[in-house]
Amino acid sequence: MSEDGETWKEIVLPLEAERPADVTRFRDGLVVLTERRLLRLADDLTTTEIATIDDSVSPFRNDDLFCSAPLAVLNDELYAGSQVDGSLYKLVASEVQEGGPRR
Repeated sequence: MSEDGETWKEIVLPLEAERPADVTRFRDGLVVLTERRLLRLADDLTTTEIATIDDSVSPFRNDDLFCSAPLAVLNDELYAGSQVDGSLYKLVASEVQEGGPRR
């Protein structure tokens, strides 16, 4: 991470999150989509888990160098695209407490 393009800081993600696929600004901070987690990145560079992926094959796996699973914000809603079958996932606030996003 860099605030000025010259000074860099390392962001350590939890190992169980696996590889990062995308990062975007969402509401009051940054969110990081990894192969197995959706994480909020705090100002102090710590992460908070928003949602987890428990399926045996993650829809957000990062195995295509030219096209990773994308994160996007539209009308103040967060969406993630699947690498497996093209599904679109929407983060719904009530589902954060219930175990994660659904299609």
